[in-house]
Amino acid sequence: MNATIKHYLGEIFRDITSLGSAVFYGAVCLVVLAYGSVTLFWNLLAGFFFTGVVITVVRLVYFKPRPHKQVYKNWIEKINASSFPSWHSARVFYIVFVFIGVSRVFDIVLLSLAGLVAYSRIYLKKHDWCDVIFGIGLGYLSYLLITFFLF
Repeated sequence: MNATIKHYLGEIFRDITSLGSAVFYGAVCLVVLAYGSVTLFWNLLAGFFFTGVVITVVRLVYFKPRPHKQVYKNWIEKINASSFPSWHSARVFYIVFVFIGVSRVFDIVLLSLAGLVAYSRIYLKKHDWCDVIFGIGLGYLSYLLITFFLF
């Protein structure tokens, strides 16, 4: 019974973690664009690329292996094998900071889902707490910088 529960929890968290993926982020951008919010679309796109550049630079300078080690053969794979900081957390929390304030219920749902994504990264042994916390911080810092300087 315990193995069955563990299996299904793994499946659930694998699905939840996809809410922090680049594919989901792209889907959010396309939905926003379809609704005609061009400025919001560019804001989201800027956040995606800014967090990605910062994380790539950090991972080039500082390599921290993932809790469940990942094998790499070249420097591009090494960037992906590095754990610090969590780009899933940065992306999902950037989305949260952009959309926060729509309504109290929506804010609670967004924050809950983002928290589950962050926890899923730890549960799936992709990151440690510090990776996720710094990813959240990067998402917030990116939001502040992009909002202040661009939008």
